[in-house]
Amino acid sequence: MPTLTEQTTNITANEILNGYTLNLTTAGTCTIPVVDQCSRYSNITNGTIINPVRSARLTTAGKVAIKYGKVEIVAKMPKGDWLMPLLWMYPENETYGAWPRSGEIDIAQSRGNAPASYSGGSDTVSSALHWGPAADLDQSARTTGKLTLRRKDLANEFHTYGIEWSEGYVFTWIDDRNYHMTSTGFGPSWGGNMYQRGGFPNMWIAGQL
Repeated sequence: MPTLTEQTTNITANEILNGYTLNLTTAGTCTIPVVDQCSRYSNITNGTIINPVRSARLTTAGKVAIKYGKVEIVAKMPKGDWLMPLLWMYPENETYGAWPRSGEIDIAQSRGNAPASYSGGSDTVSSALHWGPAADLDQSARTTGKLTLRRKDLANEFHTYGIEWSEGYVFTWIDDRNYHMTSTGFGPSWGGNMYQRGGFPNMWIAGQL
């Protein structure tokens, strides 16, 4: 259940808006591989605030892992401002290095904002692959898809979010394969490698990606 930051921490309403440094890495509670996203300084002048809402993170890390296959998740997205539900797959091991070098698969992500007041709110779902040689060179924009379900709200009912992953492609959809979000090919079936796809011809190392 999402909770208000002010009610569950020692951060006051005024500090949420200005003059507070939140560092989850120092606190030992950071749960995302990109550690610089685990700290924030609230500053009313530049509009940077501490998120006023907190929610849980459920993980299967260390419990289950797959290489290729089909996964379906039946879920009803939450409703409310500041909520961003995410269904992600992280690598079991960072074989090629820290994020995003070892990749990330976003099966689905949405926002809790009401569609009537927020474009791209809870009537919209997206899927993406994150990859690249460094965090500031993440090429997910090249492998992202978005689907807006007109006159629907993902927070009103359960939907099935699916992914099919093979050696040749990753394909994601909602409810029915006809409502696909992304379809990304790899290797010989695509006709190139990921360094070429990312526009890094001078950084390409034969056989690495």
